Amino acid sequence: MSDSKNSLKRLRFCTVLVMLLMLIGMFPQFVYAQQPVGSIQLDCHVQKGNDTIPLSGDTYSIVPIAEIDVKEQGESLLLDYRIKEGFEAFDCDWAALTDGARLDKALKLEEYCKNNNLLTTKKIRDSNGILRFDDLSTGLYLIVRVEAAEENAEYSTPPFLVDIPTLLNGVLYYDLKSVPKFEGPDTSPPPPSPSPSTPPAEEDPGVNKPAILPQTGDNSAIGWWLLVLAISFGVIVGISIYKKRRRH
Repeated sequence: MSDSKNSLKRLRFCTVLVMLLMLIGMFPQFVYAQQPVGSIQLDCHVQKGNDTIPLSGDTYSIVPIAEIDVKEQGESLLLDYRIKEGFEAFDCDWAALTDGARLDKALKLEEYCKNNNLLTTKKIRDSNGILRFDDLSTGLYLIVRVEAAEENAEYSTPPFLVDIPTLLNGVLYYDLKSVPKFEGPDTSPPPPSPSPSTPPAEEDPGVNKPAILPQTGDNSAIGWWLLVLAISFGVIVGISIYKKRRRH
């Protein structure tokens, strides 16, 4: 009888220990699932008459300028900017900047980054003029063309700032498509836009549709852990019922 009691105690102890270990293992997954990430796709081309010509082979750099937290204010959302170390002199009310003021900030930040050798994260556009920066944490980013391919040297484009997420009409956009404005010989003027960074159209194939809460991480593992926890709890309850019946 004593051996049976000891076995039940050991089984109960092992079950509780397994549950605690699983809870500890689940914690990082919950934290990860709450950390949204975004992306920026550059679609670089020039318009010559009726022809759209992609600009390939250019090198771009991206620099994080500030972190962004999404906060609720009543029924509305707002973006709270926290400037990164080294850029304190450029801090301002970022959300209130006009397009002209954002361009002026971007030009000054570009000069500062060049002088301090901060344009180190670089990517080259493909043959279609497409370049992507993926897995970006929420923040304000400066994008600069740091080197032009020989065949594109006659075209110039200014640096610009991109918010991840971008807040438009109460909706948060984490996956963004940007069409930089280029100037050069025989180029048609670019279509007007309120910002160099615009969210992708919902009907645009191959681009994630914007969502209020972006999907980040794989939640299937969390569901598996919850199922195992439920089974473990059932085992403990079963042991308790069995023990009570043995006493009677």
